[in-house]
Amino acid sequence: MNCPKIIANELHNIQSKAERLVHDSKNNHQKYSFVSIDKYYEYIRPLLNVHGLMIIPNEVESSLSDSGKTLKAIFEFYILHKDGEMWQFPIKRTVYIPFHGAQTCGSALSYADKFIIRTLFKLSTGEEADVEVRENISHEVDDLPSAHFDYSGEPYRLFDNKGRVKQQFTDTRSWRQIIQKQATPLSEMNVMEIKRIYKDINDDQTLTDNAKDKWSEGFAEIGVVLGDVSNEA
Repeated sequence: MNCPKIIANELHNIQSKAERLVHDSKNNHQKYSFVSIDKYYEYIRPLLNVHGLMIIPNEVESSLSDSGKTLKAIFEFYILHKDGEMWQFPIKRTVYIPFHGAQTCGSALSYADKFIIRTLFKLSTGEEADVEVRENISHEVDDLPSAHFDYSGEPYRLFDNKGRVKQQFTDTRSWRQIIQKQATPLSEMNVMEIKRIYKDINDDQTLTDNAKDKWSEGFAEIGVVLGDVSNEA
């Protein structure tokens, strides 16, 4: 859907002012620093106010895994201008987090908010790749579909050499970054997962042919030829 000009202009204005965020929190268990959701809010709210924009979340789906350990929540975010214009194109984010009671629902929205703010305005945090990946991994890998390739979207999985799910991701960029660093040749399960995800990409009408070609070229470099996977299972 076409974005109203006033919203597109203000999004661009905010992005042009975006600065690097400084870590303000630390995960003592996994030994890494990160930017908290409160830091994101404190930084972006004044910019949104100056430029008259609002980002409105809407939870469209939530469910627990069969074991009851992991919550899956899907959010759509709408962008509105204070004068009444609205971009009729929701930005969707899916979050998987360990379920620990009612507070988990609030945590899911906070994670989704963080993903939206960071990706929408291309905010830099200086976090290294392994930290970025940890932010997008569910800790309950036992709840993942271990050998099924007949679904679309998240979770994006990395398999070990025994065909077991090693990690899962909610963002294709983090998944691709890690899987391209794996030793080659890739296992059959990882190749099947690449083709599963590329089928979604190949069917995505919002992506240009050039963007799809870049995906193919990137995986060709590690020995996976994608080509036309539209008819593959």
